[in-house]
Amino acid sequence: MNLKEYLFRKDISRTDFAKLVGVTRQTIYKIICGTTPTLDVALKIEEVTNGEVKCKDLLQHKKTKKENLAQD
Repeated sequence: MNLKEYLFRKDISRTDFAKLVGVTRQTIYKIICGTTPTLDVALKIEEVTNGEVKCKDLLQHKKTKKENLAQD
């Protein structure tokens, strides 16, 4: 499950979730928008969500436009 979906399903605000993780609301917003978090933050998110949001999903390598073109 992605973080945005988790927050929606659990009816948790970004501000409240950020406090649980120990980061700013803006950090959570950036992660929801696709910024890759640090390993420490990703592990903390997995811990706080009881594994519903996986660290490996947060740290997934996002292909660049150049990499996508190379596959075609």
